[in-house]
Amino acid sequence: MLSHLFYDIFTDTAVDPAMMMLAIGVSLLLGLVIAKVYQFKTVYSKSFVMSLALLPTLIAIVISWSMEVWEQGLPSWGPSA
Repeated sequence: MLSHLFYDIFTDTAVDPAMMMLAIGVSLLLGLVIAKVYQFKTVYSKSFVMSLALLPTLIAIVISWSMEVWEQGLPSWGPSA
């Protein structure tokens, strides 16, 4: 199971974990840029700016996790036929 942790769902090739971390890091950086622009332009609360900065990173993590679940097949929760 661990050997299939970083397999791509479309090409059945392994996804490099370093590239996945790079994508998460870039999404964090872009979220910080968006948060700084928001701070510069408006009156803000600290908690909203923090969530604005972390939201792209959370989305990138959810997308990479959902690709992994899709590649392994969706679990069957009902009774087996």
